[in-house]
Amino acid sequence: MQVIGGDDSSKIVQITFASHVTPTEESAFVKPILLLDDKLRVHVLPSGNSELNLDLSKIFFFVAESRNEGTTSLKGYDVKRSKDGQTLKATLLWELNLRGSLLSVGGKSSNERVHSQGRVLPDRSVSYKYMNPNLVAIATEESAEGNINIYLIDAVSGRYSHFIRT
Repeated sequence: MQVIGGDDSSKIVQITFASHVTPTEESAFVKPILLLDDKLRVHVLPSGNSELNLDLSKIFFFVAESRNEGTTSLKGYDVKRSKDGQTLKATLLWELNLRGSLLSVGGKSSNERVHSQGRVLPDRSVSYKYMNPNLVAIATEESAEGNINIYLIDAVSGRYSHFIRT
């Protein structure tokens, strides 16, 4: 999700993804960890465990990174299997450049379950709790102007949902 360490030649990236729990994961108490290298290859740990079947259609992630010129780069990826089926590769889906230096990124936890997406009101209309489960909030700071920007972005499609400048 976000660059959390490293230097100019390598980056440590935190990736969270929503995936259903397979019976194997539940019985073995094993949840896979995905690691992304600098060539956008995705490595699954524990490796060599053929019983872990990841549903690749549900794995999307993004990388948020501050640049030196006071902008923030946001890149969204999905994970695809190679033609031989042996390796996984991250494929760029979208890219955004946001104004200001990155302050914070927040979203729904990948293990958070929503039992009821809405509440029925007395007039029988429904008040929805979430606009979009893939929505993330990104805060950036424009030091020269003294502004803080908050972007609400769909992490799967890369579409802006809302923007606020204070």
